[in-house]
Amino acid sequence: MAHEMATVFDKNNREIYGVFSRNAEKVKQFSADYGVVHQFNSLDDVFSDDNVDAVYIATPHNTHFDIAKQAIEHGKHVLMEKAITLNKADLDQLEDLAHQHNVILLEAMTLVHMPLAKKVDLVPPVY
Repeated sequence: MAHEMATVFDKNNREIYGVFSRNAEKVKQFSADYGVVHQFNSLDDVFSDDNVDAVYIATPHNTHFDIAKQAIEHGKHVLMEKAITLNKADLDQLEDLAHQHNVILLEAMTLVHMPLAKKVDLVPPVY
C-alpha cells in the first residue's frame, strides 16, 4: 500500500518528505524509487521532526495502535491502512487522544472519498 500511495503522490507532482522502515534496505530502495530525501532511522526521529505534519502508517495491523499513539502524542495527524486497530477499545483510546491533541485520525478507506458515501452519510467522523 505504501508503494501505491507513493505512486499517487508521484503522479500528482507531490513530495513525500521522509520515510521510515525497520528495514534499512527497503528505506533506501523506496527513497530511490520515489525521490524521498529524508530517511529516518527511528520512529522517534520521525515524530520529533517539526517538518513532519502527518504520518501514513502502512505497517502490519498489530503495530498500528502503538505507532499511531506515539504519532498522535507528538501532535502528528495520522492516516492509517485498514484495519485501523485490532479492537474497539484501542480505537476508542486513539480517538480520545486525537481529540486531546487536536489532530486528524483517519483510516485509509476509499469509501470515505466516494460521493455516494457522503450522500447517504456513510462517511465516518474525522478525529
